[in-house]
Amino acid sequence: MRERDRIAMRKALAEIEEEELAAKEAREAPLRRAQSEFERNTKELAQLQRKNLTTGKDPNVYISPETRGKAISASEAERIAIASSESFISAHPEYYVCPENGEIITDYFRRNECFILTAPMIEAAYVKLRDAGLIVERPAPSEPVVVEAEQPAPQRTKLIGIDQSNGEEREFSDWEVNNMSADEYRRTFKLRNIYGLRIDPRTRQEARYE
Repeated sequence: MRERDRIAMRKALAEIEEEELAAKEAREAPLRRAQSEFERNTKELAQLQRKNLTTGKDPNVYISPETRGKAISASEAERIAIASSESFISAHPEYYVCPENGEIITDYFRRNECFILTAPMIEAAYVKLRDAGLIVERPAPSEPVVVEAEQPAPQRTKLIGIDQSNGEEREFSDWEVNNMSADEYRRTFKLRNIYGLRIDPRTRQEARYE
């Protein structure tokens, strides 16, 4: 095949590839527009829902049937609310107990004029507020900080031996020990010599152990 023919073939293949890409984009364009429209509507709906849940009355607020039209004292309503809250928290360990969550749930019921609260009502409100992103989630547990205990500085071993100049026992410094000859070291610290005899530092004579 001549070079001119190869160039023509590459050009034809490039044109075919370009046409296929344009056709694909044309087919997918309606889907992309629909997806973009869906995402926009979903975002607007979420914003509207958040506004309705935090500023006005919820037309779909759940009210337990047994509380409708029921009149009780304020103290009794408070007792029921506390018991219902405890029941709800026990059933939902994932719920993060904090002032922010308590305030938004309480405000939701106040605006919807719900004064007798049951556990199912609290649960329904919690799910709505959580799904709208209005509930504070429990923070992730922090990694424990491992603090290594400071290791005490190694204690210097006291080197107690016999002063060869006067036969008295005393402590020797590292410098003194490092500068001793092997024989001085054995005599100072009462070590046996190579014959198994002990050096008496007072007489500097070799004597057997008793």
